[in-house]
Amino acid sequence: NGVMMARVIPYAGVSFLSYPRYELAVKSAVASVFGSEGDEEGGGRRIGARFLAGSAAGATATTLTYPLDLLRARYATQSVAGLGL
Repeated sequence: NGVMMARVIPYAGVSFLSYPRYELAVKSAVASVFGSEGDEEGGGRRIGARFLAGSAAGATATTLTYPLDLLRARYATQSVAGLGL
């Protein structure tokens, strides 16, 4: 369980720290393309911006924590092989 937490905690930290930065970048890019007028029509754009920001934050977190996940998987297979299972 401790090995799993060694991957989950950094993943969550990177994801939560990078999401607002990506959200701001996507919102400013969308505003520069579509303009900021028409807030009543911007609901779909806000949802899309949040979706893109969440996707980018998840991709960043996965990229940075993949080595930890690889170590976790190797540790799990070594402990199973060591038990003779």
